Amino acid sequence: MNIKTILEDTVSSIRAIPEKLSGEDSPLADPWEEIKEQVQHERSFFWQAYLDTMKGIIGGRVDSLTDQDREVVAAELNVPPEDTEHIVQAILKRLLSKARKEKIRYTPFDFNYFRYSIGGMAVYAKVLQRTGLYACEIVAYSGAAPFGERGEVNTDIIEDTMSCEEFEWARENNWPDEWKQRLIAKVSKSDESILDEVAREAEISVDQARRASEALLKTLHKRLVEYRGLNGDYLGERAHWELSERGFYHLLGFVEQLAIRYSWEEGSISEYLGRLPPVDRWKTLAEEIKDWNWRYE
Repeated sequence: MNIKTILEDTVSSIRAIPEKLSGEDSPLADPWEEIKEQVQHERSFFWQAYLDTMKGIIGGRVDSLTDQDREVVAAELNVPPEDTEHIVQAILKRLLSKARKEKIRYTPFDFNYFRYSIGGMAVYAKVLQRTGLYACEIVAYSGAAPFGERGEVNTDIIEDTMSCEEFEWARENNWPDEWKQRLIAKVSKSDESILDEVAREAEISVDQARRASEALLKTLHKRLVEYRGLNGDYLGERAHWELSERGFYHLLGFVEQLAIRYSWEEGSISEYLGRLPPVDRWKTLAEEIKDWNWRYE
């Protein structure tokens, strides 16, 4: 047993405390994160309770030490081995030093984009990470900085949060200084492409939606081709484990509608793609699947 082990055990015990003195809606993950926040920034009204908790846990660790371990710990701290109070205080000092050095982990904000104004100029911000109770690191875009500037801001500057759709509208319109919400691409949903809708629902960019959709559809295609299992039934035997409940439900709905509306036989895909020239692009994509395991047993 040494100081490092005692500190690690103490932190684990503090993290395991179910209650948060700063409130259940605290953006800090657990009581250890609350301690780090207070050590690095400002003590709360409940600081003495945190101190008593830390001292109590450390005291329990010290009391459980064997005589040999106590000698080792006391020597490392340079205090008399029989002076329990002195040992506890020295370990507490090191624990607080650890709290001062560690990076604080905050739960993310429930928004990814917001806007604010500087001297009449609209600024559109994308949140990179939360850095404090009321602070975050952002990339800020405006007419003066169309390619973005990175910085840290306090959330009290926020005038309104934005959806991914609204943020992309602002980008497409060169970060306008006048924010007219009614002009935003709250275009009727019938005017949206499928990737526009995916991007809006997932709060990601259209390019991210395209790449994720392509990867998912390709992987589903491959799973359906290569899966053997008990009966070779990927949808019935495996898909519900690999996809979310919502994703699996809608996949089955898609397959059902496909079966109702289309009567495809083997080879239909070649006929269908042949109607969509240039055919060479489909031949290129066929290279992606040539090495799949198509052998049915």
